[in-house]
Amino acid sequence: MNVIFVTMGVVYSPFIDVYKKLAPKISNVGFYVSDKFYFEKNFINDCSIKYLKEWELTEQLDNIKIDRKLIEEYENRYFSDESIWNSMSNDRRIFLGKYAKVTQNYKSEYSYDEMLRLFQVFVLNIELFIKKIDPDIIVGMGQGTIGDYLFYKIAKAKNIKYVALKSVKNANYQTLTDTIGEEHHAIRKTFDEYFIGKKIEPQLQVKVDEHMQLIGNGITPYEGNVAIPKSYKIFELKDLKNYFKYVVKDIIFTVKKRDHHSKSLFSVTYFYNNTYKNYRARQLRNITRSRTIYKLDQIKHGDYIFFPLHAEPEISLTNYSKFYQNQIEVIRNICLQLPSKYKLIVKEHPRNIGRRSAGYYEKILEIPNVDFADFELPSLAVLRSSKLVIVLSGNIGYEAVLSKVPVITLGSTMYNMLPKYMVNHLDGIKNIYMEINHTIENYRWDSYAFEKYIAAIIQHSFQLDLYTVLLQKEGREGGSVFDRLKYENNIDMLSKNISDIWLRE
Repeated sequence: MNVIFVTMGVVYSPFIDVYKKLAPKISNVGFYVSDKFYFEKNFINDCSIKYLKEWELTEQLDNIKIDRKLIEEYENRYFSDESIWNSMSNDRRIFLGKYAKVTQNYKSEYSYDEMLRLFQVFVLNIELFIKKIDPDIIVGMGQGTIGDYLFYKIAKAKNIKYVALKSVKNANYQTLTDTIGEEHHAIRKTFDEYFIGKKIEPQLQVKVDEHMQLIGNGITPYEGNVAIPKSYKIFELKDLKNYFKYVVKDIIFTVKKRDHHSKSLFSVTYFYNNTYKNYRARQLRNITRSRTIYKLDQIKHGDYIFFPLHAEPEISLTNYSKFYQNQIEVIRNICLQLPSKYKLIVKEHPRNIGRRSAGYYEKILEIPNVDFADFELPSLAVLRSSKLVIVLSGNIGYEAVLSKVPVITLGSTMYNMLPKYMVNHLDGIKNIYMEINHTIENYRWDSYAFEKYIAAIIQHSFQLDLYTVLLQKEGREGGSVFDRLKYENNIDMLSKNISDIWLRE
């Protein structure tokens, strides 16, 4: 087997460990890696691995000229069904500012010409790398870089098997799916078969029953959920120590060549992520105070439709909801079509509390039929108190499904495959006035359909503590607690499932 692993930052380490497990079966292996400093810190010296390093591609930027004919050839070859700009807007490091992860920053670090040159360099080198490795399978995960996007598009055009490791947002189940989107073709096909009468296999039925019982008891763990911060102190004594540490680190890094994963200063990032973020969280409260709902009873006794803001930057916007990235205008357009008895209630995403500018909320407040939910109110409780939930994509819409609350989706989500009377997916916002009333009036819970949905998910998934053990993410509401034995067991499970997919072909 020849394989390419497409990694981003911390994904490199678990994929290296997967490679070690599968090495006896692998003849030729390549790794696409991004985040220069994480790679250098965690580099595994193995002469059998061939690397394509993202930072070596971006460093070519100043040494090439735009070849528009070549770019058009690439566009015709790999992007006949969509714009090449989707590959670049998918990568916040290219399309947004260098502090976009910690504060609202839409001004790109790259110009129009520079982006075209980047596209040209990346496609050329990824093509050559694929030719060099001659992979039977390409394995990816995070769809957050231009490299992720291009490996997928080129693999599909060349009929190379491609799989991406993705959460299915049910407990710690993960799947290996064949796209970078939320189509989940295998799960959808199996769901359709079960829905029209195919019997669920006995061993699978046991797992489905266990999962349905958890959901029936109100337990819906998902380790991707971000916990709401516990404190918003603007300055603490530990901050003084940390600022000094990061200023020293910035000085040290003046002699190191940075890649576009590390253009931001450590001290400035810490400032945005702590002091300024907490100041802005208080500012948000002050700005929205006159239009904020603090108690759930106020929602229950009104006619509210809930719109949860998405975190930015996030693939749920840039990839799964690419036509709705300006959420202020999405809110405005929804409100312009609301039936008169309803108001829209908006709630900030836990990850973005304190990261947007005051002007962002002031623009939303200019829309008269919008109120805010206090960001310390649990989102689950807010949606359960609302008449309807409108989402772009993301897990909060699935929480609405589990809570038996009508939901409209505008973006791509896996749960769009449920019947329209459970999840009303709209291809556009034009007729949302009629769809709001239609969705509320025609909603019904279908336990039969939902059981088949869970069965299809489990059929094509496996249990893996992806975020909390393999990637060791902090501040998550579900998942597990990291230890070495759990990590090794998770690596074994991931290795087995990648191997099984290859062997089935």
